[in-house]
Amino acid sequence: MKRDVQQFKKWLDVLENTQEVQFSGFDRKLAKKEKFKQLIKNWEQEEDFHYTKEFSSDVFQIGSILVRFRHKNGHVLKVDWGGLEKQYLIDFGYHGSGFEGVQKQTKEHRTVQFELELVLKHLYQHPVQLNLASRTDKDVHAFHNYAHFSVPSNLPLEEVTALAKKMISDDIFIHQIKEVSSLFHARYDAVGKTYQYRFRTQKSLERMHAAWFVPDLNVDDLKSKLKLFKGTHNFRNFSKFRDYNGITTRTIYSLKLFEEKDEVVIEIKGRSFLRYMIRMMMGALVHYDAATIQKGLSFPNDDLGKHIAPGHGLYLMDIDY
Repeated sequence: MKRDVQQFKKWLDVLENTQEVQFSGFDRKLAKKEKFKQLIKNWEQEEDFHYTKEFSSDVFQIGSILVRFRHKNGHVLKVDWGGLEKQYLIDFGYHGSGFEGVQKQTKEHRTVQFELELVLKHLYQHPVQLNLASRTDKDVHAFHNYAHFSVPSNLPLEEVTALAKKMISDDIFIHQIKEVSSLFHARYDAVGKTYQYRFRTQKSLERMHAAWFVPDLNVDDLKSKLKLFKGTHNFRNFSKFRDYNGITTRTIYSLKLFEEKDEVVIEIKGRSFLRYMIRMMMGALVHYDAATIQKGLSFPNDDLGKHIAPGHGLYLMDIDY
């Protein structure tokens, strides 16, 4: 960190002269310009004042408060601050067959986020908003997913974790809750994700919601076609591309195929993935030959036609930070 008073003054001038400002404070009562200015009014007298650069943001430590400034979409000023509450990271897993996905939706839909927030709200006696690292769809499972949240509480973590594990439903597993920096972001600070997709060639009643049953699966053919996806490609033909404003290039670091008991497992690692990307890749492996898959990668603007593999065969294994 380095001291830079002029840089902070510059941002205060920008704040004063910018019409569209978005505030994001842990204390919702402070999400106004005047309240924010009141919060930092004595910043020049604060001995503990530091500046650092974090990606596209300028970050200032003012005593116990951390303030982040950045421009959003060119004309919007985004101001975030932390340190007013403690921030925590929760590591959790779930069996996806009983949920409409991990992300909170309407009250009629059962989701992992809703159930976790309900338990944490009860324990902390304060509203809890989880910021998810990865949004998995209906029927998709996770061994490790993560989310950060902030609460004004000093409750012992061991006690909160133990009680949360007892209170949460049987198809959700809480691995750990730990304190993290107020600048940590579960989604944006992730550097890699590992997924597995599981196939079965024989029917199994106990595994019917845990792997995709494909009776005529050719493992050698699958392994040969799988190599085509490794590396950097435009995955427009293997994603729900409308959600990404045309930015559909992604990099797959590694792909492995192995057999485990009666299942064929494909493991995929990359920094980030498009919506339905892995399930469409798996669908293509089953329904298309190598030439068709290569054409879909080489000519992303030519509609390939999409086959989405069932969600219940997909597992989020872990996220790297």
